[in-house]
Amino acid sequence: MAKECADLTGIDLDGAIAPAADRVGLLRSMLEPIRDMYRYYPGEIDLVAAHLEQSGFPIDRDEERCLDALDTLAAAGAWKRMQRAVDDALAVLLEATPGLEVPDITVLFELGDPGDEHFMGPCQGVTGSGGISGQIVITFWPFSENVERIDFTAVDLAA
Repeated sequence: MAKECADLTGIDLDGAIAPAADRVGLLRSMLEPIRDMYRYYPGEIDLVAAHLEQSGFPIDRDEERCLDALDTLAAAGAWKRMQRAVDDALAVLLEATPGLEVPDITVLFELGDPGDEHFMGPCQGVTGSGGISGQIVITFWPFSENVERIDFTAVDLAA
């Protein structure tokens, strides 16, 4: 499994799954970099609750399906492809608009919930938000058509 997966999921490189008692804390630390995305949320946001309510991967079931999905993404080079696509898009924007100032962008690329009928059905395994400057969230399930267009999904949400 790719190191990128391990760093973001609490799964070690041998595919071992974090103990159930540790998962909420690991998820909370994974989500912390996008806390600013909720800066206009009324009151204090519970990042874990928001993740689970917004079709994010489950922390109490479907472990094997999620591990397989991470392997699919790693084999497809998903992280590098998204990074390259966003970098290339930025280069085009900077060439077309000299002096353009672009904020640092934090991207949360997370697995979706394979047990969520709405996410896996009408949403076709992909949702995203790029409406808050400097913050992008992509919730994703690696259906083959989604993997094929992952570069475009990242650029679309960065634009």
